[in-house]
Order: sequence, then structure tokens, then C-alpha cells
Amino acid sequence: MKKIISIFSVIITTIFILCSCNATADEKISTTNTTTPKTTNTTYTTTTKKSTYTYNYTTSKSKDKYSSLTNSEKKAICEYIEGRYEYYDNINGGYSGDKYSDRIMQEAATRYGLTTTQIEIIWMNMYSY
Repeated sequence: MKKIISIFSVIITTIFILCSCNATADEKISTTNTTTPKTTNTTYTTTTKKSTYTYNYTTSKSKDKYSSLTNSEKKAICEYIEGRYEYYDNINGGYSGDKYSDRIMQEAATRYGLTTTQIEIIWMNMYSY
């Protein structure tokens, strides 16, 4: 996915550069770059007499935490989720079903620094770890 995003960014940047080379005297093109340790945000603003277009691109310089998880770490996440389901079952005095699923996935995402979608993927594949 990162490779596709990188290729897309290069294509868009190339197109932008080619278009900016043909800019007339009536057009104003400005570029702003901001960098943090993990990401680079680039904003391109093109202004013509008729309209203004702003393009924002973010590129990650760090490795994605989800893709670097080991099977034992994924298993630990599944065990944490199972523990949270047991906790909510005990609060309700019995099986609570999916009543607390959204809350449990959010708690796990916060605890492990992942998105809820990534946590749900790990949970759905729990028997492969």
C-alpha cells in the first residue's frame, strides 16, 4: 500500500511540476513544507484569476506499527480483547454478546496504538496466530 501511495505521490508531483512550468504571469504558485519526525506534510497552492486549488500530501517516514507486529504480539492483543469481553460479561452477570464490541475495539486500539480497523482485522484472524 505504501508503494502505491509513493508512486501516486510521484505521479502527482510530476504532473504538478509540469503544469507549473507552463504557468502564465497571471498565476501564482506557492509551496509549503512542514516536517515532523514521522511525517512530511507538503501543501501546494495554485492561484489563478478564476480559482485557487490546494493539494495536501502526507508521506510517512516511519515503519507502520501494524505491519511490524509479530504473531505473538497479535496473539497478546487477542488475549487482551478476550479479557475485555469477559470483564463486560461479568459486569452484566452473563453473556453480553456484541453490546460492548465497539468499546472493546476502541480500548484495544488506544492501548496498542493502532486503529480500530487494524484491531478488528487482528481479532478476525485470531485463530491464525
